[in-house]
Amino acid sequence: MPAPTRIASPVTALATAVTVLVTVLTCAGPAPAAPVAPRHAVAGAVSHTAQACGDALIVGVRGSGQTENDYGGWGREMAGLRDALKSRTTHLDLDTEKIGYPAAPVETLEPTLAQIAGLLAGSPLVKAAAIAAWAGTKLAKYVASIRSGVHRLRATIADASTACPQRPLVLTGYSQGAMVVHRTLVGLAKDGERKQLKHVAAVGLLADGDRTAGSAQHNLGSASDDARGIAVFGLLSNTDTPRKIADRTYSYCDDNDVVCDATAGNVIHYARGFRIHGAYDADAFNAIAKRLASHLPAPVDYGAETGRIDFNHPTWGPSTLITSMKTNQYGWGEGFIHIVDAAGRITWSHRTGHDFGWWEMELNDPATDATGQIFISWNPGRYDGITVLQPVSGGMEDHDTLPPENEYDTRFYYAETEDVNSDGTLEVISYDNDCIPDCAGGTITSETWWWNGSDYVLPD
Repeated sequence: MPAPTRIASPVTALATAVTVLVTVLTCAGPAPAAPVAPRHAVAGAVSHTAQACGDALIVGVRGSGQTENDYGGWGREMAGLRDALKSRTTHLDLDTEKIGYPAAPVETLEPTLAQIAGLLAGSPLVKAAAIAAWAGTKLAKYVASIRSGVHRLRATIADASTACPQRPLVLTGYSQGAMVVHRTLVGLAKDGERKQLKHVAAVGLLADGDRTAGSAQHNLGSASDDARGIAVFGLLSNTDTPRKIADRTYSYCDDNDVVCDATAGNVIHYARGFRIHGAYDADAFNAIAKRLASHLPAPVDYGAETGRIDFNHPTWGPSTLITSMKTNQYGWGEGFIHIVDAAGRITWSHRTGHDFGWWEMELNDPATDATGQIFISWNPGRYDGITVLQPVSGGMEDHDTLPPENEYDTRFYYAETEDVNSDGTLEVISYDNDCIPDCAGGTITSETWWWNGSDYVLPD
């Protein structure tokens, strides 16, 4: 496709731009009778955070003229993309948030009768005055809508990155909403907000009016890589997607969509371009969602379950702790501990044995005692270890007994439990082998650790 023809003069620019912008610029497509019902994701990703933070946050920005009543403020297209992404990531617990902003309808750009009369006048000065009047009122109001969206999206990113710093963000926008997302990224890069950009895992732009030719972003849809958005006509300035995030940005545009493929020819056939702009469907949503999902955590294979115990958590309520092993043909591999709430959401998890194989990860016998703590037995290859988990507000206290992901020599490695005085509370007996002359013939000594109400201690 040849490069778009640029407008030669302000008068000619306005004549073209007014026609295009009023009719098609970031128009929302026709809405179906009923919204798509959202799907609720089920948990499955490893997460060490409490329920307040999901595994990822999807942010959606609706298109021009779409209101808070259109699909709950998402608009048809962004609701469709949101649900397509959810259907591809059912192992994740996804948070969602839409950006509330004016989303000014394209009718905002319609010139007044006086401005139209000025445009049709023969005098260049009268035409120039009409241009200035239109740009200062109608265009300014439309641009203000975009700026409002940018302001609110930047605030959302800042708040989300502070509240849940480990939670990746996925930014999505359609038409005017895509321009909001695009300009937000440009602004963050320009202002040196690298930390906030790092929180953005992926970006999905549908029919972006700020699209530029030759961008480093990934282009989807039938439009050429040379396709440019409506901002190319100069009345709305645009800048390419920042290179810092281009590798995880996906821009979908179909050929002849006058908003994101704004050639002079498409301007002339604006009615066709309008139809294309409003016709994006599940094929487009799924194509974008597939790419976005690739930047989110993959499902975790927890292997075979080795034990489970129900308990009541002070924050998460009725919960279940599950131990499991993912083993190879030789019988060793990785061990997992994870806790799910009554809704099946993983609220806490731990993984170990990643770099070398473990042989066991299971509930201790017995798995709990009068304190309500949960005891787990594990074996990295030689001796058994004991982990003690105590449900506490916001998480689990492990008393320094939880082996790190790639380590085993923790507080109660080479240990076992026993109710020494038969009071219903388990003691932990730890052992030591001096390995003199060797570990097979070494001297083994032991110590008994007693629960004092807050920790395990040795007797005085």
